[in-house]
This record gives sequence, structure tokens and C-alpha cells, in this order.
Amino acid sequence: MKRFVLAMMAVAMMCIVAQPALAQSGTRLQVGAGLVLPMSDWGDANLLNDKMGFNAGIGASFGLGTAPIRLRVDASWTQTSHQTGVDGNTRLLGGMVNVVYPFPTAGAIRPYVLAGIGVTSTRLSDGTSDTSKTAVGFGGGGGLQYAMSSANLFLEIRYLSTKAFDLTFAQVPITVGVSFPLGGKK
Repeated sequence: MKRFVLAMMAVAMMCIVAQPALAQSGTRLQVGAGLVLPMSDWGDANLLNDKMGFNAGIGASFGLGTAPIRLRVDASWTQTSHQTGVDGNTRLLGGMVNVVYPFPTAGAIRPYVLAGIGVTSTRLSDGTSDTSKTAVGFGGGGGLQYAMSSANLFLEIRYLSTKAFDLTFAQVPITVGVSFPLGGKK
């Protein structure tokens, strides 16, 4: 958790320093939190069988000139607990680079899809010891943004997957949050 907080502080400082250039590119910062549903080996009753957990994340998206897509960089922290009778938990700390396609709409509700690749550190704790492994992961999903005067609310559902310890750690995070423009631009 300490590394995640330090990484988020570094991202925030870089955005503050680069604010004038980022504001011109239509940069948006976002924060969110929600629930995560473990899937595949992570949720399998014969393997880890973790319960539903929670996630938190922070990110920034950038306009790519006149292209209809955006580039989004985000970091997330996820934690689940092992089922009853087994002490410990599973924690994932990851970062991804995504391509986001916002569908053009005239209303305040704007749907979008995204897909990306990143790196995830998976840490398993059994109550007495911890083991961790870092691996490449991928993901995709979609969401809805509700445009307000100074910020956007969003609801996002994704499928994320990474391999560690010869297991597939797939998850479906359901995240709600807020995004806001850097430098006052929408």
C-alpha cells in the first residue's frame, strides 16, 4: 500500500508540474473506487476461492490531437480475502496504459470502451507469510460518463487478467468515480 501511495503522489506531482502543457491537450484526471469480483483460478472453489473485494484507482487521460481516441494511464489497488477457514488475502497493485474510445453523443451521458496492457504485482498472504510476483496483464471494458458543469461522474466495468504463481488472476472490477479537467477545460 505504501508503494501505491508513493506512486500516486509522484503522478500527482508530475501533473502539477506539467499542468500548462497537459491542459492544452485536454487532460483529465480521475479517481475511483468500487467492488471487484474474482474470476478464473482466483475465484475457483478448488483453488484460491477468494471473496468479493474492493479496488481503488487513480489515472489521467490525454487527447491525441484530432484523433477520436484518448490515451489513459492508470494505477489500481485491489484486495480480496480468502474464504472462511483460511487466513489471509490477495492484493494486486497494477498500472495500465489504455486506449479509450468515447462514443460521440449529444446528451450528458457518454458511453466509452477501453482496452489496455500493463504490469501487475500480485501478493498472496496466508496469515503467516507473504509471496509476491509481478507479471504483464491485459484488460478491456466499458463505461458511462455523466457530464456535469465542472466534472464527470463515471461508472466502469472491466475485465482484467494477469498470471502469477501458475494461476490466472482474472477480475471484474466495478468502479465508480469522478474525472475532472486539468486547467479548467472540459
